[in-house]
Amino acid sequence: METIPSSLWLPLVLLLILLAWDWLLVAIQAALLRAPVGDLRALLHHRAARTAALAQVLERRSALALAVRLGLTLGHGAWLLAWLWLLAQWGLIPATRNLIWVVVGWLALALSELLVDVYARRRRPRLAPRLAPWALWVTRLLMPLATWLQRHFPPESERATALSPSMFQRLLDLASGELDPQHQRMLTAISRLQFTLAREIMVPRVDMVALDVHTPLREAVDLLLRTGYSRVPVYDGHIDNILGVLYAKELLKYCHLSHGEQPSLRALLREPYFVPESKRADDLLREMQQRRTHMAIVIDEYGGVAGLVTLEDIVEEIVGEIQDEYDKQPAMECKPLGNGAYRCPARMDLDDVNDQLQTHFERHVADTLGGLIYTRLGRVPKPGDRVIEGEWELIVDEVEGQRILSVTLRPHRKPAEAETDTQEAKHATSG
Repeated sequence: METIPSSLWLPLVLLLILLAWDWLLVAIQAALLRAPVGDLRALLHHRAARTAALAQVLERRSALALAVRLGLTLGHGAWLLAWLWLLAQWGLIPATRNLIWVVVGWLALALSELLVDVYARRRRPRLAPRLAPWALWVTRLLMPLATWLQRHFPPESERATALSPSMFQRLLDLASGELDPQHQRMLTAISRLQFTLAREIMVPRVDMVALDVHTPLREAVDLLLRTGYSRVPVYDGHIDNILGVLYAKELLKYCHLSHGEQPSLRALLREPYFVPESKRADDLLREMQQRRTHMAIVIDEYGGVAGLVTLEDIVEEIVGEIQDEYDKQPAMECKPLGNGAYRCPARMDLDDVNDQLQTHFERHVADTLGGLIYTRLGRVPKPGDRVIEGEWELIVDEVEGQRILSVTLRPHRKPAEAETDTQEAKHATSG
């Protein structure tokens, strides 16, 4: 049995190391960078063991993408040099006719990358949490070099046209003296639309007003008049089977001209527009304009209805809450209760809470106050349940069924601080 010559061992081992490096980066790219953000956020609730690393990856995806691109470029170059070294030690170079082995090696590398990419995409829910710590390690390893290269050799297109959200905000700050504060807030909100997902602005499933297709026309008219909605989804049997969207003006017009005929609602429906939870708000706005539609049905990862988004919901992200005579719910804001405490709607977005109260609740845990409490408790909350989150104590006020309606937030004092305050109060009283 022939043994491998000692001169081949070093380039062979180097090739295997570089191949493992290449496969790791390809798997990270397929499982973490090409995955919808909504899918990765869903894993935070199902894969608790590695959620910390995965949450950091979500916050640093742009840095990770830059590091992976640099790592693949350097890895491909190093792999080609190691392959040429191996061929030279094998005696197949510099013979010109044997350069075919260079092409064979490169094709083998490309094929292996394709197989790893397909495997990682198919196993994404299982691999993404496991690859997250490796992704953070790659980012820490390559970001210094990537940052230096990007600073000294920026792409021409980026120098000419690219404007990051942070740069956009800095420009707004510089122009703050020239811009009306309201206009400045609107421009900032517009720049944030690209980071806002449909699931963050949708009306959730439990709050949707919808009609069964077999509902009599008179009952449908009564519902629309009672709620004031101009359009509602129509389903057959259950809410996950949406057939279309019913427009109030078309229903009322038909009832006026039908002369007593009672057809099914099905004949009046318009085609529904379905979007995934991970749809970006700016893309959604653009597509709704192109389709000339005012409502989109949001679908979760299992194909069920998660909620709906209207054009008004997206506009409110830009100009703020729009209240009309049909809005029964107050604007999403926290009301002060005194002594640093506030009462907030459980549906309130964590970003809005952070803006109003200067808190630092993290979005990767949940999207709303109610979702944050659900995540921390791990069960259906009851009135009086308490959750400590950073420097704040969250207290469940009202619950309707399984839904939290309102939450009280108050500064959380550690036992040592509370004891110190008590002692100081006693000394002040005795004095």
